[in-house]
This record gives sequence, structure tokens and C-alpha cells, in this order.
Amino acid sequence: MNSLIGNNRAKTVELKFVHTMRRQYEFSVDSFHVILDTLFLYYECNKADATPISDNFYPTVVAESMFGDFEEALYHLHKKLIATKNPEEIRGGGLLKYCNLLCRGYRPASHNEVKSMERYMCSRFFIDFPDINQQQGKLENYLYNHFQSAEDQPKYHYLMILYQVVDESTLCLMPHELRLTLTLIEDMAFQVSVSLRLTDPLKIICLVTSALRASVNPL
Repeated sequence: MNSLIGNNRAKTVELKFVHTMRRQYEFSVDSFHVILDTLFLYYECNKADATPISDNFYPTVVAESMFGDFEEALYHLHKKLIATKNPEEIRGGGLLKYCNLLCRGYRPASHNEVKSMERYMCSRFFIDFPDINQQQGKLENYLYNHFQSAEDQPKYHYLMILYQVVDESTLCLMPHELRLTLTLIEDMAFQVSVSLRLTDPLKIICLVTSALRASVNPL
């Protein structure tokens, strides 16, 4: 079960309550798990005569990183770095979230591997969503869940970054298929630009340049 908690400024916390997962994280920064088994066991065993939790008596709750190295994942979180393993195993390749991280100021942890990572992401995304209608539905749903209507400029920024990544790193589509997808992203960006009243070409160029610079400027 997924739950998004947010406010009008799109500051969101995504909670996932799961029993089992095939792929337990997308990127190192979202690989942290809190294991609540001992807490549930405590309440299960103390239904009749519960011993209250105190400073001296409490169940142990474990936090771990499914990325494999807790300290490295924590470093990535603090430094806003993007790293993953085997992105081709992620549903949708992690492509949409990757572009969102770029939009929020994160940078690839390894500049040498970024192009290879992006190609894997794009390939898996188009394997999972080969039809243009599926792509549109997925993208519209992602924008709805992660960008509030009051934040159209970040949404426009995001779509420009997504356009660049798809344009530069997609190898698995025929030219006409790629053009359909890029046109879809362009159309969505245009709709956002209308709501932003971006009628001045100079303003559009500045926003696009800012978005592209953010996505290619490594640490």
C-alpha cells in the first residue's frame, strides 16, 4: 500500500506498507527500511498484560539500507547523490523518479556511469510501457502524485529534464516511436507553459536552459 502525505507546496512523504517486494528500492536515497517486526511482536505478546514502553524497556527497531551499504546510502542522502544497482530490474526503470531527483538538485554519484544508467532506465521504461497511451497515463499519474497544481514551474522544469534524458538515452525505440514520446512530453510541457503564461520566448529559453543545465552539471 502506498500513501502520499503532502501540502500545498508539494512537500511529500511517501509511505509504503508492504509484506513482500521483488525490488525493494529504486535508488540508494530511498533504500532505507525500518523493520517493525519486533514492535508488532511486542504488542502481540502483551495484549493481555502489556508492559509499557519506557527508557529502560522497549523493543528494538532496526533500520537498514537495501542498497547494501548503509553508510554509503546515508552519504548519498546527505550529499543529494543518485546511485542505483541494476536499474533494468526496476519497474519502469526508475526513469521518472530519476528525473524528479535531478529536478530537485540531486546529481549522479558517478559521472562515468550516468549515460549507461540512463540507457538502462529508458530501455526498461519502454519495455514496461510500450504503448503511447500507457506512457501518457503513467506520466500523468506521476505528475499528479508528485507535483501540486500550484507548482507549475517545477513541473515544467521536470518535463524538460525528462525530455532531454529520453531524447539522448533511448536506444530501443524506432525513430517514429521516439518522436511520439517526445511529442507527448512536449505537449504536456506546453500545457504547463500556458498555465505559467510563458508567452515571452526569452522566459521559455531561460527555463529550458536552466532545466538542461541542472540535468547535465555533475559534481
